[in-house]
Amino acid sequence: MASQLARSAIPTCESHSDSAQSFSIGSALFHSILFTSNENISEKNDREAPDYFGDLNFDQVVEAITAGRDECDLKPFFYCPLKNLEDIYDRQDAFRDLEASSLFEAIQSFADEMRKMRSCTAQSAKYY
Repeated sequence: MASQLARSAIPTCESHSDSAQSFSIGSALFHSILFTSNENISEKNDREAPDYFGDLNFDQVVEAITAGRDECDLKPFFYCPLKNLEDIYDRQDAFRDLEASSLFEAIQSFADEMRKMRSCTAQSAKYY
């Protein structure tokens, strides 16, 4: 259940190749929903797993969690260690929230619909 919960909690998304960029929403500057501070944002561009990942089998864990979501380019987010306690607590709280089956199912449904929407958008781009 935990691995299914963790795998499904990963957001479905478009490519994150420019994910370290910030943008404005109204008058507020938005940086990321994954980090409460800018402290870790620049590190998200790490494209390779740290050397210790293989030793600890983290590479297998990340592979299992991101399987089927290659278009999202999520692996770099796992390569970036969190240095801010608030970020760590926020992530733990999010996973605790996902233990509620109703919320988990709602997020899973949303993710499925977003995947369908991206597929339709990609298909419509091929039409004249």
